[in-house]
Amino acid sequence: VQKYAAKMIKVREILKSEGVSELVTSKMFKDMDTFLKRCSDAEFHIALVGAIKAGKSTLINALLGHEYASTKVTPETAALTKFKKGSMNYVKVLFYSESEWDALWKSANDAKATVFLEEYAKLNADAEKGSWLGKTDKSIVCETKEELVAEIQKWTSSKSVCHYFVKEVEVGLKEFELPEGVVLVDTPGLDDVVEYRSNITRDYIDRANAVLVCVKSDALTGQEMATIYSVFANTRYNPGKVYIIATQIDTLNRPSENWAEQQEEWLKHLKEKGAYASLELAKKNLIPVSAYLYTLLKEYNDLKEDDDKYWDLDSIIRKFRIRDINEKYQDMLDFTNIELLKNRIQREIVQDYKKL
Repeated sequence: VQKYAAKMIKVREILKSEGVSELVTSKMFKDMDTFLKRCSDAEFHIALVGAIKAGKSTLINALLGHEYASTKVTPETAALTKFKKGSMNYVKVLFYSESEWDALWKSANDAKATVFLEEYAKLNADAEKGSWLGKTDKSIVCETKEELVAEIQKWTSSKSVCHYFVKEVEVGLKEFELPEGVVLVDTPGLDDVVEYRSNITRDYIDRANAVLVCVKSDALTGQEMATIYSVFANTRYNPGKVYIIATQIDTLNRPSENWAEQQEEWLKHLKEKGAYASLELAKKNLIPVSAYLYTLLKEYNDLKEDDDKYWDLDSIIRKFRIRDINEKYQDMLDFTNIELLKNRIQREIVQDYKKL
């Protein structure tokens, strides 16, 4: 692989030379870069994408077994955040170069991204710009999970000044519940007001080995379908690597019955040409989940009556007409589909990709 990659690097340089470069498409260079990244990094990248507040971070936390990613009411993920197995708990931060920042800033102004620009001014972020742009990567080792969570939030939260200048965050975890070599990637929203940031997500969809598209299960609106179609448009004729994850099914009034109705409606759209172009594949890759309910059930034995989570769990199980959760605990756990999703990640993504 390294020998082949070395040849590819030489070919790329030849193609960039004067008189040749204008005959080569930018797509070919992009494809070569994607290939070379894969040669140097034999990991399996699973990108979680979706509109803002579609439940991406809650799902990541359920898959990782701890609340690492912030799930506050305000949109949190402003930078690409990767979670992977590590020999220690650490956070590695990569910053924008000045030229990358100029492109991002132009993108924000061209789009008249008022909310972004107003928040930027309100936090007086310009005063800190010189402290971060073009800086070398920063690595922080964390002794405890609490330190790790605080560090992740510092660099990814939209309420933190320095987050504007962060290009990517890598989180290493000693306790990683997914198979070795799997990297979970929390991406900026595809509907991010700054097109430069949503384009980072689009590029990642292309190179990721699998894409989990998070869409709230309560309705499939035109905006959500636009998000789904844009993902398929960026997968380069490989619809099988896309999994549509219907999130937050516990928020439906009668979760089991309501989702059965919604599913029929969703499949009508997902079987079309702009998506899976196959009813069979659409049925296979449409997975409803309840990540928050899964997290609550996993914490059940530690919940106290003065804890908000205790009452959140109580209100959810009432929708299922359940009085005693202990009797139906496993049924509820199965209903969340998180363990099923973990198994499919192992069976369909990791094992198949190793063969490939």
